[in-house]
Order: sequence, then C-alpha cells, then structure tokens
Amino acid sequence: MKKLNIIPIFILFFISNTYCQNIKNDIDSLFYAKKNSISVLKPNIGISIGIIKNNNTFYYSCGKLNHDSSEKTNENTIFEIGSVTKIFTGLLIANEIEKNKLKINDYIETYLPKDIVNKNIRNKVTIKNLLSYTSGLPTFHGDKYDIQMNKIDSVQPYKLVTKKQLLKVLTENDSLGKQEYEYSNYNFALLGFILNNLEHQKYENLIKKRIFEPLMMNNSYCNKFPNNNIAGLYDENDISTNNIILGEFEPAGIIKSNIVDMSKFIYNQIYNNNSKLQKSINLSQKILYENTELNTAFGWHIFKIKDNEVYYMQGDTFGNSSIIGFDKKNKIGIVILANQQSHDFLEQIFDYVYKNTLK
Repeated sequence: MKKLNIIPIFILFFISNTYCQNIKNDIDSLFYAKKNSISVLKPNIGISIGIIKNNNTFYYSCGKLNHDSSEKTNENTIFEIGSVTKIFTGLLIANEIEKNKLKINDYIETYLPKDIVNKNIRNKVTIKNLLSYTSGLPTFHGDKYDIQMNKIDSVQPYKLVTKKQLLKVLTENDSLGKQEYEYSNYNFALLGFILNNLEHQKYENLIKKRIFEPLMMNNSYCNKFPNNNIAGLYDENDISTNNIILGEFEPAGIIKSNIVDMSKFIYNQIYNNNSKLQKSINLSQKILYENTELNTAFGWHIFKIKDNEVYYMQGDTFGNSSIIGFDKKNKIGIVILANQQSHDFLEQIFDYVYKNTLK
C-alpha cells in the first residue's frame, strides 16, 4: 500500500515544481524581456509582486527602493497601499456586524451624533450604501469638495480634514445624487468615523487589533512605521513626492504594508484558514450591489474575467500604487505594489499575471 502512494505524491510534486518554474519564467519575461517589459517601459520603477496559486505563495521583485539608492526592492519592502485600505475598513465593518454591534441596513444617522444628518436625506442612506459606493453623498473624488481642498493645500489636500468638517458635509447637503455606483473616498471616511464612535478607539488601533494581529500581518502599519526598506515615492511623471497625510480620511487610504503581509491577507480571502476573522471575511465578500459592468462587496470591486469572478481593489497615493485581487474558484491571488503612481500600468501587469496564472 505504501508503494502505491509514491506515484500521486511524486506527480503532485512534479506539477507544483513545473508550475513554479512556469510562473517564474513568465515573471522574468514581465520584468526583463527586451520589448515591453517593466525594465524597458518604466526603468526607474521599484515593484513587488505576490502570487498565490495551488496553496503556494510566490514573491517576485525588481527595481530599486528609490532613484538614489542601490538597494533593491524585495518582499519586505514597505509601500503605501492607498485605497486598498478601504477593503480593511470594509472588513472591520463586517466584524462589527458579526458582533451584532451594527446592522448593514440601518440608516447612517443611527450611528452618528443627533441632528447631524440633514432632515431631507435622513432615512435614505444605509451602511450598505456606504460599503457598496451607492450612497449618493459627495465622494471627495473629483467633486467640488476635492477641488476646494486642493485649492487650500495642493500638496496634502486631506491633511486638514477634521471630524467637524467630515460631518458638516451631512448637514449642509439636503439632497442626494443617484444611489448608483460612484467611487467614493467620503463613504469610507464616514465608515471610519462610525467605527470610532462604536468602539471609542482610533482607526490605527482597531486595524491592528482586529486584522493585523489575527492574520499575523506583522509588517503592516498606519502612521507609525519603520524607517528602513521603505519604497520611494514618485508621481506619475516620476518626480519625487511626499508621504500621504489623510486626517479623517485615514480609513480610505492610510495603510502601509509589504508583499508578504498583503499576500497573507489575500490567502485568507481564498482559503478558509479558521482564523478568528473567517466569518467576517466571508461576510465581507457578500455582493451588495450589482450592475452590468461590476458588482461591489464591502469595498471590493468584482469583475468577470473569462467567466471567472475576480475580487479586485486598486489604490493610489501621491507616490505609490497598489492592486490586490483574488479568484476564489481557481484559488488565485495577486498583490502588486509599486513605488510610483502608475494606475494604468499596474492594471496591465495585473491582467498579464492573472492570465498567466490562470493557464
């Protein structure tokens, strides 16, 4: 009987090694091919990629930490992940729902100071609307508020946003836009305020205790982070820029992390790892809004790619870009972090990696 078991174990080992070599070849081509590779198209960029496939995790990096360094990026390099933070805020809300401290269909005024919400928009915006980008509230994403903040401080427009200013938006707005999908920074800043009201803790403390520690994300941070192996910050024109400061918008984009930790996060999205967070993770993947182009779930955007359902989120700061995504059916997870604001470029990389990991 023992001899019969040797063949399937050997075959499994062979398949795993073959896949590992194939993906390495694909990534080497992505990084270093003579035409249309990262090193050709963006020679100054520092980038790290994490891939999960068949219960294995692989890390790949290319480029330098910054233009003035000889040190190369690696799986431990810390990047700003920007709006990918929204997924963590969504998971915190799912955790509150699991603890029966919050109900997804409650109106937002249930969890806000009395008389803050304009009477004309009361009983119209729910927690579900905030999570699914369908609130109809101002977005602080290319709207008049975003423009006003940039006029005050074009370098750090979110820096001076206080709780008072955050809530003022609800008082002065007496009507809503269409409650259809519209990407929003404000929704998740407001969810962060609600979390703070419920738990009487700073967002940074909540994220650490509720998510980073249970998932053993030991190198993920908000405001306090180490000063070594930190990715440089370069805008879309490859000009050096600043760390982002977000004020009350931290729940929409403050987290810094590396490929190892973010791959742990995605691994737990794919596999039922029996962590303390598993019920909340499963809930956070529940689809809350659907249209012909995409679905949304607790901050996630969900697309169909080759008849496969891919959960996806992208983040940009002033000087870093990031993408995370997973395909639960095919057990694929992808994390991409870059030291340059390169939204469209990272999308192309994600498409390439997903296509080659799926085959």
